[in-house]
Amino acid sequence: MTCRGSWSPELRPKSSHSGASGSKHLLLLLILGLSAILRPRGSLAEEPSAPQAAPAAGVMDRDYSEYDPLGVRLRSVVVFPTVAFAQGYDDNIYALPQKTASYFYTALVGVRAQTSWSRNLISLSASGQADRYPGKSRENTNEYKVDLAGRLDIGRSADLTADVVAERLTEPRTANTTTPGTHLPIQYDEQGVTITAENTFDRIRISATGAIERFRYSNIRDDTGKLVLEDQRDYDAFLITPRIDYTIGPGVSLFVEADAAKYDYRLGPPQAAANHDATGVAYLVGVRLEPTHLISGELAVGYQQRWYHDPAFKQFGGLNARAKLVWYVTKLVNLDLEALNETRPTGVLSAGGENVREWRVGADYELLRNLVISGGGGESRYSYAGLARLDHHTQADLEATYHFNRPLSFGLKYGYQKQHSTGGQGGNNFTSNLLMFTITVRK
Repeated sequence: MTCRGSWSPELRPKSSHSGASGSKHLLLLLILGLSAILRPRGSLAEEPSAPQAAPAAGVMDRDYSEYDPLGVRLRSVVVFPTVAFAQGYDDNIYALPQKTASYFYTALVGVRAQTSWSRNLISLSASGQADRYPGKSRENTNEYKVDLAGRLDIGRSADLTADVVAERLTEPRTANTTTPGTHLPIQYDEQGVTITAENTFDRIRISATGAIERFRYSNIRDDTGKLVLEDQRDYDAFLITPRIDYTIGPGVSLFVEADAAKYDYRLGPPQAAANHDATGVAYLVGVRLEPTHLISGELAVGYQQRWYHDPAFKQFGGLNARAKLVWYVTKLVNLDLEALNETRPTGVLSAGGENVREWRVGADYELLRNLVISGGGGESRYSYAGLARLDHHTQADLEATYHFNRPLSFGLKYGYQKQHSTGGQGGNNFTSNLLMFTITVRK
């Protein structure tokens, strides 16, 4: 279950015209790459692998099988239904400097069917969610999600996975990309297909991921009645990410990774204010660490470049980096740190793209076997291509999850957000506090 805001508690298991020739080239490269990765292995694959450190398990990743739902078995398929209800309070539902507070109610119904085969896997899930704001009915929204996923096991250490998703979503009013002052929340449709192939040859693991994503936004009016053409944000994305990992010793691996992306926007001038079409590449070199059972993580640094088709947006090139570290303080407590610097598309209509620098620290604590407390906070900084604007976004959250038994669990969550925007075309400055209580029933 999600509530609107970049702090989004989740109950569901959870991502103009320059011609199509570039997209076809990306798809051809993906097909060739997958064929090479999944090619039958020779004698090298039969050699013994390098010793590996025993994988550590964080609080949220630990086995809680005594509280997992059993599902309903239908021969070789297991069905997992879920019903959830939440009541919450948001002291700034419009994310504006002048606050407007409201209670809200959220209901979610979902079902997931999954095969129980010893090899290979197919999973189909569907869910619907309704948010209701008493006395503020224009904030009411309905969302849905349908997800079909599968895994094909090839040999002993190669597999092919695929995921097809279609969903209707609501853009949080607290998002830096949203258009402030719209009469209704902005909603959009997202469809995507992702395919990943992976194979291991002794110390070497080769993987490649390809994705096609489609975003379509609904036009909307602002509070003065003026039509805001959100469909200028409609775009198709074509993404390829190959990666090679090499194990140099117990718990230590080096890797190289590349990303190629092409963004084709549906509308260009004169229907849209600018041509947002772009092409980007990024390269990373990094290390994956698990030297002891107390620490694990991944550090990477590299270079990224993005070319915009509209001359009003300057070509961007610079640092590309990400980090994720987990410290398992005890068996009951773990701390984590995440940071990244990347460039990506933006929903700000007058900008070509956005550069994001963000960090977050968090902690998970198993107070009781059936009671887990999690919390964290961080900051994001957004700058924009072709736009004199800089956004600073601060976020913090605290939540507790209590499993009463297999079917029934309760959640209590608090979230805080603050945005400070500067520049001649700055966004809103606001603070927001949100509190939500959730009841979840699973079979």
